[in-house]
Amino acid sequence: MRILIISKEAWRDEQNGGNVLSNMFSQLPNSEFAQIYCNEQEPNNTICRNYYQMSDRMMVNNILHRAHVGRKVVYDKVPTKTKAKTESFKTAGGKFGGNLKRVAREMVWAIGRWDKKEIITYAREFNPDIIFAPCYGNHYMQRLTALVHDALNVPVVSYISDDFYTNKQFKFSPIFWLNHMFIRRHNPINS
Repeated sequence: MRILIISKEAWRDEQNGGNVLSNMFSQLPNSEFAQIYCNEQEPNNTICRNYYQMSDRMMVNNILHRAHVGRKVVYDKVPTKTKAKTESFKTAGGKFGGNLKRVAREMVWAIGRWDKKEIITYAREFNPDIIFAPCYGNHYMQRLTALVHDALNVPVVSYISDDFYTNKQFKFSPIFWLNHMFIRRHNPINS
């Protein structure tokens, strides 16, 4: 089985999201994996060698300098010796509150120009039987998953680890609630 994973985080065994991927897929026999991911990290696992990377920094450089967004990386061997990096928006965390930081990231990903053709070409070349995409509470990951799903028309399997959609939350931030309602109303995967 060929499984394309679409996630925010790089597949790193020592970090939460990557550890979940390794635990889910390490015992799956006769499977091949590729990942489209959206941050600055390099992968670090014993399962997958085929990646397409986009990041916040690439998006900002696209907006400021019209730089290309995205790069395909295929390792000869699975990448088990790479070093972790700090994400761009995490370093800005002292000045931005959590909700403002999320809104800033969403704006950057909305304004920056993704190379949709290159993303679809990458996904088609891998030719997955299934897309695995954790369900995140942000718009750009939903749009990315919908883009690939619509182009390939293969099943998408997901899981929700945090409750991004319920209204039964106690938050005072109007920014949080505006973003929350927008996510609930404009989920491209459910439309």
